[in-house]
Amino acid sequence: MNKSRVKIFPGSCICADTMLMGDITFGNNCVVHPYVQILAVAGPIIIGDNCMLEERVQIIYRSPPGTASTKQKGPPLVIGSNNIFEVASRVEARRVGSNNTFETKSLIGPKVIVSDGCTIGAGCRISTEIVIGKNIVVYGEECTMRRALRQPSPRLNLLDAAQQILYKNHRILKTTHRHQSSN
Repeated sequence: MNKSRVKIFPGSCICADTMLMGDITFGNNCVVHPYVQILAVAGPIIIGDNCMLEERVQIIYRSPPGTASTKQKGPPLVIGSNNIFEVASRVEARRVGSNNTFETKSLIGPKVIVSDGCTIGAGCRISTEIVIGKNIVVYGEECTMRRALRQPSPRLNLLDAAQQILYKNHRILKTTHRHQSSN
């Protein structure tokens, strides 16, 4: 891990047992469990406030397939606030909005844009070029999509409980920046 390129804002709990590569920014009050991999290969990754990444989550930002890889970095991959990435989910999306849940072992490919308030069901794999609209729930073997009746509410109590457990049982990276405005 190259700590000089990782920015951690106040209240965030980032376990030292993570693989962080490239320019990565964690907003306020993020929780990152052990064994998470965040690879900012094609450009910086900016993760908003109140996001939780559970064990073995992978967030990867690399050049799209078929493009020439250059040393010049692209625009940042922006991940909004209040997102939950459950165990072993993998996200390579072009952009992720706010208030989304990526359930266990879900996969989002590099041509996908995820809007706000979406839930990607356990084991769902989406790799075709698509914009997943607001409040969409993806579920089942066929990755069926439907619009939710209401937007999910942020689960801040889940973040607090996870932080308490992680602080007691793991080495935590220190905050590197003092203030950040909300996304």
